Amino acid sequence: MKTLLLSFMAAFLLLGCARSFPTPEQITNANFGQPPNKTKYEERILGHFSQTLFDSESARYKFGTPYKAAWPRSGGEWDFGYGVDVLVNAKNRYGAYVGFQKYYFFFGKEDVYVDEYPTIIRRLE
Repeated sequence: MKTLLLSFMAAFLLLGCARSFPTPEQITNANFGQPPNKTKYEERILGHFSQTLFDSESARYKFGTPYKAAWPRSGGEWDFGYGVDVLVNAKNRYGAYVGFQKYYFFFGKEDVYVDEYPTIIRRLE
């Protein structure tokens, strides 16, 4: 619970510091790199959930296709890369599936970021 609260606080701090959207000039000059390989991004996403879900082995996933996206950094700067939306249906501690929930992953040049709510990642397509 403490980790969840800290995650929300960090997200709100990022929102307060970030511009709402990259400028057209930033998007034009952006280097998105190559779209992530399907095998690699699915592996990274499954790795994330193996550490965060109660029963990741029984979870069901629906992976979206990569799209150009931006992730805010401090000072009005942006990381450009690709986003992948994932629907996850996992079991709770009682063994019941909770229903599909959407998660947003950003694959930048060096880092992978996760956003449970579409508040930080910016879809550019």
